[in-house]
Amino acid sequence: LTRVAGLAVLALGLQTLVLLRIPILSREFRPVLTSLSRRHGGGGVVGAAGMGVAFGLGWTPCVGPMLGGILLMASQAGSAGEGAALLLAYGLGLGIPFIVTGLAVDRVVRSMAGVRRRAHLVERLSGLLLVAMGWLLITDSLGALGRWFAAST
Repeated sequence: LTRVAGLAVLALGLQTLVLLRIPILSREFRPVLTSLSRRHGGGGVVGAAGMGVAFGLGWTPCVGPMLGGILLMASQAGSAGEGAALLLAYGLGLGIPFIVTGLAVDRVVRSMAGVRRRAHLVERLSGLLLVAMGWLLITDSLGALGRWFAAST
C-alpha cells in the first residue's frame, strides 16, 4: 500500500513538473460566485464564506498531496505526540501565511505581482518535493529518513 501511495505521489509530482499529463488532474473548475455576492449586497459574511469554500476547493489538489505525505509521516512517527507535532508544524506553516496575508492585505496585493512572476519556480520546487516524497515512499526510505531526523534532534 505504501508503494502504491508512493507511485501516486510520484505521478502527482511529475504532473506538477509537467513531465506527465494525467487528463483528469488537468481539468479546472471555477465556480461563479457573482450572483451570490449581488444577492447579498456585495458579499459580506455570506460572500466571504462562499469565497472561502471556493478557495478551499481550488487549493485541495495543491495542498492534498503534501498533506498526504505529512499524514503518512505522522502515522509512522514513534509516538502520537511526534505525529501531532508534525501535523501542528504543517498546520502552522500553512495557516500563518494566510493569517499574516489577511492582516496585511493592502500591502500584499501590491507585492503579489513579484510573486506571480516567480510562480513557475514555486511550482517546480513543489513538483520536485513531491517526486522526492514519492520516491521515498516507493523505496520504503521514509521511515529511515524520519528516524535520522529524530536522532539528529
